[in-house]
Amino acid sequence: MSPSAKLIKTKTDLLLRSHAMAENEVLELLGTEFPAMNQSLEKVPDPHNVYRLVQCFADHTKMLIRGHRLAEVKRCFVVADKILAQGNSVVQNAIENVFLFSVSSVAAFNDEVRKLLPQALKTEYRKQINTGGI
Repeated sequence: MSPSAKLIKTKTDLLLRSHAMAENEVLELLGTEFPAMNQSLEKVPDPHNVYRLVQCFADHTKMLIRGHRLAEVKRCFVVADKILAQGNSVVQNAIENVFLFSVSSVAAFNDEVRKLLPQALKTEYRKQINTGGI
């Protein structure tokens, strides 16, 4: 990892640990963590709407799943897990009800992908499938 990438990662980690992540911080985090998503993020109709941003993130993750790019999928799941853990209630809701719901439609039939889910996302995934959320 390059020194500048390490610095960005450190800054992101500090940001996540210091306070609950607000809706307006999701765009910067996703753009920093996933530079390949920046073009898609720029096309989001309302970039201040965290639900639309998270849907863009979910679409990116589903594209990686369909391409069997599992290392990148795992990275998406790790970031989603961090957002879930550190986000305010609105941000957490977006991850649970937009990201996880959307991604689970592709992951439902793929054991390899489901095994990549960190524990908190796996717990939310199970809640959704047990309550008929899928």
